[in-house]
Amino acid sequence: MVEKDNKNISVKRQGELLSINRTSLYYKPVGIPDEEIALIKLYYKRRHIT
Repeated sequence: MVEKDNKNISVKRQGELLSINRTSLYYKPVGIPDEEIALIKLYYKRRHIT
């Protein structure tokens, strides 16, 4: 696990040691809204009926 507050070793160096791309260390996933999930389920449900 990367420690962003570590004063002894930079985030960049920690990523290098773990073979992790530095941009992925800052990535925060975005959830899918419930309304969108409901629409996707409805689409697949209707698609299987016909």
